[in-house]
Amino acid sequence: MKKKSIRYQAKWKINFQTNAHVRKSKIQESVKLKWSKLKLIQPAFVSLIEVDSKRLTKCKVNRQFFECLRAKQAFKKFYGFINDKQFVQILKNALNSKDPKSFLILNLESRLETVLYRSGFFHSIFESRQAIRHGMIQICSNQNKQFVKITKPGFQIQPGDVILHRKTKQINQLNVSNHLFIFDQYICFLNKPVFSCCLFPFKIDLNLILNWIRYV
Repeated sequence: MKKKSIRYQAKWKINFQTNAHVRKSKIQESVKLKWSKLKLIQPAFVSLIEVDSKRLTKCKVNRQFFECLRAKQAFKKFYGFINDKQFVQILKNALNSKDPKSFLILNLESRLETVLYRSGFFHSIFESRQAIRHGMIQICSNQNKQFVKITKPGFQIQPGDVILHRKTKQINQLNVSNHLFIFDQYICFLNKPVFSCCLFPFKIDLNLILNWIRYV
C-alpha cells in the first residue's frame, strides 16, 4: 500500500510587497480583491520603491569605498609592516604636497627596507627588515662620511647614500630598480625613485589609494 503524501501548510507566508503576514485577516481579504482595489498594498509598495532608491545610492558609495580599500590594502601590504596610522599620515602629507603621487612613491621607496628589497639581495621586505633589526646593515651618508649601523627599517635614505650589507649572492637581478647602483656588497642610492621605474606584481591605481582617505 502506498502511503498518502501529507501536505503541510506553511505557518508563515510573508507578502513581498508589504512585508506582512499573509495569514492575517486584513491581508486575506485584500488578496481576494482585484489589483485595482487593493488599498493596503499600494502605499507599502510605493514606500518600498523609495527605500530601494536609497539603497542604490548607498550601494554605489559602498562599491567605490571597497575599490579604494582593496587598492589600499594591496599597496600597503607590499611595503611590509606599515601601521594604518602611519600610512594615513603618509597619505595626508602626500595630499598636502604639490604632486601627491610622486611624494607617496618617494616616501615609500626611499625607506631602507624597500631599498634593500629592490636591490635584489633579499627575497622579500620581511627578510630585509629582519636584517636591519639584527644590525646587519650599515649606511654611509654625505654628512657623516662614515658607515653607521642603523636598526630602523623606515629610515629615509637620501640620494648619494651608500648601504653596506652582508649578502653575497644577488637573487633577482632583473627586478633591480634604475635608481640604484650595485657594486659587490655596496648599494648606492643614486636619485629619487619614480613610479614608472618601480615594478609591482599587480596593477596599481594611485588615484584609488589617495581617494581612500576621504572615507576615513
